[in-house]
This record gives sequence, structure tokens and C-alpha cells, in this order.
Amino acid sequence: MNKVMSLLLIFLLTAMQAGAQHIAVQQPYTDPATAYGPDYIKPQFYGGDSMLHKYFLAHEKYPDTARENNIMGRVVVRFLVDEKGHISHTALLRGIGGGCDEEALRLIKEMPAWQPATYKNVPVPSVQILFVTFNLE
Repeated sequence: MNKVMSLLLIFLLTAMQAGAQHIAVQQPYTDPATAYGPDYIKPQFYGGDSMLHKYFLAHEKYPDTARENNIMGRVVVRFLVDEKGHISHTALLRGIGGGCDEEALRLIKEMPAWQPATYKNVPVPSVQILFVTFNLE
């Protein structure tokens, strides 16, 4: 009986250890400035935030469905600014529907290149998050 219990215990421990190997550990978000240190400079739309705002005003096409249904709000989009300032890997983080999500993604994908992030004066890729506001007023 003692041998059976020992074998059962070994079997259970082995099964638990094998199962633990399949658990993925999710890493917390690390701000690039924290990860790189004080020599990190964030990427920027050429001309700064005021030019980014002008870009959105000039290129945004309010979706008809959103206009007809009085849909307003902020769409959150994540994207990568690579070492050359090109935009890629766009992803919708939070949408509001009515065609606004697709319009926000289009605006980001069609944006001109940014000034890339730098670390110790060397261009580095950086993930950015933008809020695209849709307002009928």
C-alpha cells in the first residue's frame, strides 16, 4: 500500500510539473523610457502635437453610419514607429463602432513618417498609442 501511495504521489508531481511548463507568464507593460533610461527620446509626429491635430482635422472623414446614429467618442489605436519613422503594426485597442474604428485605423496607417524614437542618439523602434476623437459638434 505504501508503494502504491508513493507511485501515485510521484505520478501527480510529474503531471503537475509537466502542466506547469505550459503556463505562459504575461510580462507587465514597460514604458520604453523606463526600459531604456534617461537617454531615451520618444518618437514624434513632425511638427509636434499641433501638426498631428491638423493632420487629423484635414484627413478625417466622419463615417456616415456614425453621423446618422450620433456616435461620438475616442478610438484607441496602437502602432509601431520603426527606426526610420514608418508606421506599421496598427491595432485597435478600443473602438466605438459606426465605422469610426476603421476610420481611425485608416488615419494612422496613412500618416506620414514620424521622427523615430532615439536611445543615445540611435534610432530605435517604439510602440505608440493614440486617441482618435470623433465629435459631431
